Amino acid sequence: MEPKLHPYIEETSFPRFAVDEIKKIGINGLQIKDFGSPGLSNLEAGSIMYEMNKQDGSIGMFFLVHNCLGMSVLDQLADEEQKKRLMPDLMALNKFISFGLTEPSNGSDASAL
Repeated sequence: MEPKLHPYIEETSFPRFAVDEIKKIGINGLQIKDFGSPGLSNLEAGSIMYEMNKQDGSIGMFFLVHNCLGMSVLDQLADEEQKKRLMPDLMALNKFISFGLTEPSNGSDASAL
């Protein structure tokens, strides 16, 4: 996949084709046990993140945030209705999830908390 990423080095756009590549290999969901996730071990998930980031840090970060800051939090903290409503599209990579951080006195400066 790496040569296909070369045009994006100087652009300010996300290489959307990467999402289709991730769909093909069936790794989305990492360690989640339901909703069609592969239910990987910590070692397997870490290895995937390592290899993905070797190719491109922005795609690796996208995948990490979607899976580890988005879906895993939803998987652990959402009620069943929320999971049933949100997880299928997130797992299929039809929608993406992230997180927002802001504090009254710090804004989004998490290091100052």
